[in-house]
Amino acid sequence: RLRNAIRWMLGAVDGYSAQNAVKPEEMDHLEKWVLHRLSQVGDEVKIDFEQFDFGKGLDSIFNFITNDLSAFYFDIRKDSLYCDAINAEKRRGCQTVIHELVKTITLWIAPILPFTAEEIWEHFMSQESHEDSVHFNEFVYPHYRFEESFEIINSVRQVRRVVNMCLEKKRAEKQIGSSLEAKPIIYIAENHLKEKIDLTNFSDICIISDYIISHTPISGDDVYESDDVAGVSVRFVLADGDKCERCWKILPEIDTSSKVCKRCNGALNVLS
Repeated sequence: RLRNAIRWMLGAVDGYSAQNAVKPEEMDHLEKWVLHRLSQVGDEVKIDFEQFDFGKGLDSIFNFITNDLSAFYFDIRKDSLYCDAINAEKRRGCQTVIHELVKTITLWIAPILPFTAEEIWEHFMSQESHEDSVHFNEFVYPHYRFEESFEIINSVRQVRRVVNMCLEKKRAEKQIGSSLEAKPIIYIAENHLKEKIDLTNFSDICIISDYIISHTPISGDDVYESDDVAGVSVRFVLADGDKCERCWKILPEIDTSSKVCKRCNGALNVLS
């Protein structure tokens, strides 16, 4: 799984250029959250490696890749990587973060998976590093601190859990096949949590086509709640509009001639 994740990241940064990198402070909260988590994991790995407990360090790296990256960040941002215009800032920010992830993780795994790390370095960093071998480089422990973004995304993930619970139920009932068919109605009791939702692109985070925030409580047999996430209720509603043949989102803005949404139409124009 570690190799597969790194292989995916290498493909994701194809065409990346340092000249097009986005400064961390100018990134979306989601990218800042990843960099903050990378630094947190780096603090753990540093302690483990200094104590020569490489197995524990590898567990921290593996859990980070599995739970935070593959199951969350990559799942969300693959839409931007595949469908946004090549020069879109969100896409460039994502590639900048993934570039940092590959570089850092490759250095971390070098003592444990030396041949794998060497192959990655030759393919990925040979044009950027002054050293021909990954083993001639010092470890890198990033120091990104984005406490506000970290709190925002962690809070938003709680709401996402309730939305996902609703969508999984509808998928099991064969009412939908893809989460992009949904436009759920969401009630959030806490105003501070609503404000955090507004600071993110919540449709992206939930991998849905759209959503509606209800300002009044919702109830009924078709409303989903979670004992673990107080004050959040979700009612499933099908997304309205047509399906974009490129990104598969269901939106009311689909062009009848090209059969793609505005975003995809713009991305195609950049390529043409």
